[in-house]
Amino acid sequence: MAKKILNTWYRCDILPEVIIPVPLSTERYRMRGYNQSALLGYIISRRTKIPLVFDHCYRIFDTKMQAKLSKEDRRLNLQGAFVAATSAKHVALLDDVVTTTNTVRAVSLALQKAGVEQVDVWTICRG
Repeated sequence: MAKKILNTWYRCDILPEVIIPVPLSTERYRMRGYNQSALLGYIISRRTKIPLVFDHCYRIFDTKMQAKLSKEDRRLNLQGAFVAATSAKHVALLDDVVTTTNTVRAVSLALQKAGVEQVDVWTICRG
């Protein structure tokens, strides 16, 4: 089922083992009441049969909102903000909107430090 759904738009032959939504900070989650990437992940996971996991990557401290920062400040804002622990070697990192790529780079770095060999970034919108 997953291969049939993805083969129309996914360029990799081997599908990721898991989908990891970009983690929100605790403060931002409390403010919104949801993680928009996780909500998208539920739908994608159900359709593709790829597990959506929340315990493989964490945001370890709150950061300033990226939208209000300059490009350089966005990069600095996220340094060391994520930590990962996973046995997966190939993951799909899901972010709702990718603008400067700083968030997905920071999360990808944490995942690679945890031993992930391939990080595919899935996004709904590229800004």
